[in-house]
Amino acid sequence: MAYVGYFKTEKNSGAKSNGWLWLDTTINVDPDRITRQLATGSIQFTRDWGSQNIYCHQNAAPEPVSDGHILTSTFDDLETTYSGATGYIKSFTSSTGFFTKDVDLGVCPEWTIYFNAKNTGVDRGYIGYITFEFYKRNALNNDTFLFSVEYNPITSFYSFIGYTVNVQPTGSVTTSDRLRIRVKMGQKVPT
Repeated sequence: MAYVGYFKTEKNSGAKSNGWLWLDTTINVDPDRITRQLATGSIQFTRDWGSQNIYCHQNAAPEPVSDGHILTSTFDDLETTYSGATGYIKSFTSSTGFFTKDVDLGVCPEWTIYFNAKNTGVDRGYIGYITFEFYKRNALNNDTFLFSVEYNPITSFYSFIGYTVNVQPTGSVTTSDRLRIRVKMGQKVPT
């Protein structure tokens, strides 16, 4: 039996925030600077970050049209399942103007990805995995890799409560960039 990976997006009544494949990020959010004086007399400065949720919709992105669309609006369509053999299964791209400011993502706190996935045909001695790769896409439609995260093991059944994985963003983006997320699944020998 050949390997097949599956993941879901859009509405699901059992999912967090009524859907799968969304991210809790700090995109377009300015941190508040908090100053407090400690009992020792020294001053401590910290950043308090807000959050911006982004959602991977099944609707076609403006470019490339084969991608799903990354939006800040919640899910509005029926649950969609994507599947494929080992490798890239689906990509999602935001529209122009998605980033409202130039940002060094390396100073941002971790993002959390909420998703649900399963696989079939995993060979004996192997485990299934899912990888989320993040790119910035420029006006010439060229992708530059930013960062990625892998989650494993993925089992042969969808999780009742779904999965979450944290990722530390890196790289920098400008207001002319778009965000692209590529979803890759496969099997490997566990480490």
